[in-house]
This record gives sequence, C-alpha cells and structure tokens, in this order.
Amino acid sequence: MIFKKLNNFFTPEEEKIILFLVIFAFLGMILNYSGLIAFDRQDQEMDSLKVLIKEDVQLQFDLLTVTQKELIKIPGIGSKRASDILSYRDDFGFLNLDELINVKGIGKATLLKIRKYFVEFGHPVEKAKILKKEFNDKVETPVIGKININNASIKELILLKGIGESKAKKIIEYRNANGDFKNIDQLLNVKGIGKKTLEKNRKQISLED
Repeated sequence: MIFKKLNNFFTPEEEKIILFLVIFAFLGMILNYSGLIAFDRQDQEMDSLKVLIKEDVQLQFDLLTVTQKELIKIPGIGSKRASDILSYRDDFGFLNLDELINVKGIGKATLLKIRKYFVEFGHPVEKAKILKKEFNDKVETPVIGKININNASIKELILLKGIGESKAKKIIEYRNANGDFKNIDQLLNVKGIGKKTLEKNRKQISLED
C-alpha cells in the first residue's frame, strides 16, 4: 500500500535508491546496537580495573632495614614510636616481629594492627629468646682497647654495642656543647642512650687515654 502511494511521487529508479537507504539505515542501527553492547562490556571491564586500582596496595617493610620515614607511613606508628622502634633495633636488634612488643608503647593490640605491614622473619618467641641469650653470651667486648668518649671519632664510637652513626654523632654533639664527660654515667644525658646500652659498654668506655 505504501509502495503504491510512493509510485505516485517517485520514479522506479528513485524508489530503488530509497529502498537502499532504508536497508542501509536498518543495518546501521543493528551495528550501532551491537557496538553499544561491546562498549558496555568494555565499560564494565574498565570499572573493574578502577576498583582494583583503588584498592589499597599493602606495603610491607623489613623490620631489620626499615627507615623512620617508612615507619611513619604505617597506621598507628607516629614519629615518636618510629624513633623508639629504631632505638630498640640499634640497642638489641630484632630476631622476629614478636619482639616489637618489647618496644615502649607497643602492646598486643598495636602489634596485631601493625604486624601485617612487616615481612615475617625469624624464629618463634621462645627460641628467639634463647638464641639472643646465646648470642649475647658469646659476643664479648671486642679486644680493641677501651674507647675514650672524650676524644673518640664517629668511627671509634660505633664500635660500641648499640651505638650506630646517629648516636655517635649525638655523643660528639653533647661533648662539644657541654665539654668533656666527667663520668661515664653522663652518657645517659645523650638522647637515645639508655641504661641498658650504657651497661653493655661500661667496661669498654674510658674517659682518658
């Protein structure tokens, strides 16, 4: 019926062109619809990828080498607690993650929260305690002579147990600001040096050559 009415307005050639355009438009609609489905799938894949990217990538640190800047990135560890962890490591070392509980301010609850941010290593707690005792018993004061803290250099001071380059610098800074040490116990006035560190080194420290 429609085509009969069209015959009144178009020639046979024009009708063929119109028919071709209608078929072409129909095919275009089909292709477009198929394309939308493909785009929907692609969008879904992109959304899934975005979700994966947005998920927190949990960083893990090695407690034996971690720095203060890295420690501060861990939730629950501020600047002060990070310093305490590093000081404990300098003084006693860590044989496993459980020994973090020995650090001032870290209890069982805190340890459980921060443990996942460290790479597991070492031995079970009891075995670690035995190994540490055996190590401390075997490692006696090196036979290097006593170290005069009133004139020792950084290289000499770091030979003391639990004294790294940072604490050695602080000893020298204290010495420069306050003059020579009058007695060995004055080392306790140096930030980062506690009674345990002092006692471990008392026999190796001198105040004069």
